[in-house]
Amino acid sequence: MEHKETISARHSIRTRLLILLIGLTSATLLVSGHFGVQTLLEVTKKAQIASKTVLTEQANNFIEQIVEKTALQNNAALNLVQQDARYLAFYANDIFSNAEDFQASSQWKAEEYMKVGADGQFVNTETDTVSVYIPNTVIIDEKVISNLELSSYLDIIFQSIYDNSDNITAIYLGTEDNITRYYPNINLGAVLPPDFEVSQRPWYIKAKEENPEKDVVWSEVYEDATGQGLLVTASIPVYSRGRFIGVIGIDISLDAIQETLEGAQGLENTYTFLLDEGGNPIVLPEQGFLDIFGQPSDSFDATPPLKDNAFSFNPIITAMLSGEKGRTEVKTDNGSLFVLYAPLESTGWSIATVVSEEDLLKSLTDLEEVIERDTQQLIFSRLITTGLILFVLAAILSIWATNQVVAPIQKLVQAVRGLGAGNLEFSMPKVQNAEIGVL
Repeated sequence: MEHKETISARHSIRTRLLILLIGLTSATLLVSGHFGVQTLLEVTKKAQIASKTVLTEQANNFIEQIVEKTALQNNAALNLVQQDARYLAFYANDIFSNAEDFQASSQWKAEEYMKVGADGQFVNTETDTVSVYIPNTVIIDEKVISNLELSSYLDIIFQSIYDNSDNITAIYLGTEDNITRYYPNINLGAVLPPDFEVSQRPWYIKAKEENPEKDVVWSEVYEDATGQGLLVTASIPVYSRGRFIGVIGIDISLDAIQETLEGAQGLENTYTFLLDEGGNPIVLPEQGFLDIFGQPSDSFDATPPLKDNAFSFNPIITAMLSGEKGRTEVKTDNGSLFVLYAPLESTGWSIATVVSEEDLLKSLTDLEEVIERDTQQLIFSRLITTGLILFVLAAILSIWATNQVVAPIQKLVQAVRGLGAGNLEFSMPKVQNAEIGVL
C-alpha cells in the first residue's frame, strides 16, 4: 500500500524562509524608517532653533537701524529748530542793540495796530501778521511802545521760519515787560486771560534763570496757554549789550513728534517713546503706560517721570538718560519685550522702540508652520510611500530567493518519494554541487 506523506504549507521550508526574509526586511525598513523620521524631526527642530536665532538677530538689527535712523532724523529736525532759535536771538540782539537805527525806519506803528481790549489788556488787530499781547497789569509807556515797535522787525523772520517747517506750531518773543509777539496770529487777546504774564511761563523761566550757558534749552511737556495742546518749547534768552531783553520761544506739538515717530516704525504692533533729559516722557503711547507702569494713562492725573517709576524698565531708563545706545530684553507679565534705544544728542533726549517677542517672531511662527507642514508631507508622501515600495520589492525578492533555495529541495523530495514508491527509473533533478547536490 502506497503511503504518501503530505507536508503542511504552514511548516514548509518555503513558508519559513519567506516569513524569515520578509520579517527581516520589514524590521530593517521599520528601524531605518524610525531613525530616518527621528533624524528628520531633529534636523527640523534644529533648523527652527537656528531660524529663530537668526531671525531674532536680524529683526533686532533691523529695528536698531530704524531707531538710529529715527534718532538721527529727529535730532537733525530738532537741531534745526535750535539753530532757528539761535538765529532769532542773534537778530533780536542786533535789533535792540541798535534801537536808534531800527526805530528810524520802523514800518509797524503801535498806534495803528494796537488797541485796549474789553478787560484792559493791550492787543493788536486780527488782520495783523502776528498776535501782539500785553496784560492789563502793564502800564503802557514809551518804553513799552518802543519795545513793541522794535520787536516788529522779527515778524518777517517768524513767518519765514514757520512756513519752512512742518514741526513748528508757533514762534514768539516774550519780553521782560510781558510783551508777547506771537506768530501765527491766533488773536491772543481772545484766548489769553487779561492778566496773563509771559514772564511766568516755565519755558521762559528755564531759559532765563536755569540757563548759565545762555543757549537753547528745551522745556518739559506742558499744556499750551493758547489751547494748542501739549507742547515742548525750544527757548533762548535775548540780551542786548549785556541787558536781558526777553526770551525767544519755538513750540513743537507732541502730535507732530508722535506722528513722525509712528511713521518711522518698521514693524507692526511696535511703539516708540521719547524721554527728555530729566526722564520725563515727551511721547508715550497708551501701550507704553501699560508696559512701563502697568496701568492705563487715565490712572494718572499727570504722567509721572519714568526714572525710578518704571519698574522693570528702570535699567533701560537709566541707560537712556546716560546717553547710551543699545537693546535689552524686558520680562513683563504679558511676555518678553525687546527695547532698542538711542540718544538725540542735540537735545539730551532719548528715543526707544518697543516690540513684543511674539510680534517680533510672528514671521518665524509662520515659517515654523510651513516647516512642520512640509515635514509631515515629507514623512507621509515620501518616507512611507518609499517604505511601501521597498517592502513590496523586498517581498518579491524574498519570494524569488525562497524559490531559488526551495525548488531543488522540492524536486529532491519528489524524487525520493518516487524511489520510495518503487519507481527506480525516476530521474533525479540536476542541481549544482552544493549541499543539495551532495544530498
